[in-house]
Amino acid sequence: MTTTETAANTSAAERAARSYDEADLSSMEFWEKPAAEREKTFAVLRAERPVSWHRPAAEPLIEDPNDQGFWAVVRHADLIEVTKRHSDFLSGEGIVFDSMPQELLDSAQGFIAMDPPRHTKVRRLLTAAFTPKQIRRIDDQIKANAKRVVDGIAHKGEIDFVEECATLLPAHNICDMLGVLEEDRPFIIERSKYAGGVHDAEVMGGQDPLPVLFESMLSQQEFVAGLIADRRANPGKDLRHSPLPGQPARPPADQGAVGRVAAPPAGH
Repeated sequence: MTTTETAANTSAAERAARSYDEADLSSMEFWEKPAAEREKTFAVLRAERPVSWHRPAAEPLIEDPNDQGFWAVVRHADLIEVTKRHSDFLSGEGIVFDSMPQELLDSAQGFIAMDPPRHTKVRRLLTAAFTPKQIRRIDDQIKANAKRVVDGIAHKGEIDFVEECATLLPAHNICDMLGVLEEDRPFIIERSKYAGGVHDAEVMGGQDPLPVLFESMLSQQEFVAGLIADRRANPGKDLRHSPLPGQPARPPADQGAVGRVAAPPAGH
């Protein structure tokens, strides 16, 4: 047995022997409670156990025998410290409760789930694209989209707020930024809903979550690849074409990174 294997086995044994906190942060029932009820639990943890060890998340997409639990860090100052220690606390291996294959994580998560130096590079590209001129254009687009959404529901009296407002407004805003055509938006909105809804029975409609999630991510990646190719052939004014200081006026080559940043769920 190698030194690495020995260390891993020792670490696993230590985790297995560690007692779980009495607070329930692992069940779906906890997260379905009203925010005020959940806050009572977090208030106790902040006051008494700001760093606590909990059971693995219930109802995982994939059963992982090596998933023995997770730490909950609930105080602001501690969270700030965590964000500064990139070598100790990783985002690139997942920022969700579920244990998932790395390929799925890479497809499903945005650049907030990257670690330096890749996160730094992508963030620098995005920051440079948001020039004062672009910000003014985006501000005008957001106002127009808000009016568009309200005009579309004002006469109805009763609506599904999630479907007709909370989904549409950020989706239109992000699609405008990226130059997604009007006729392509229903497809993007439909595909992207699975990223945050795999545990929602209403969203899944009886489908097996894992294959649906894989198919959804693949179809969005293919769409983004086509969008990048189109922008290179037909330059536009959206963010994906924004020239960066010292860079050619063309979309970035990392289509995976751009695709994950571009996903409409990021605006929800």
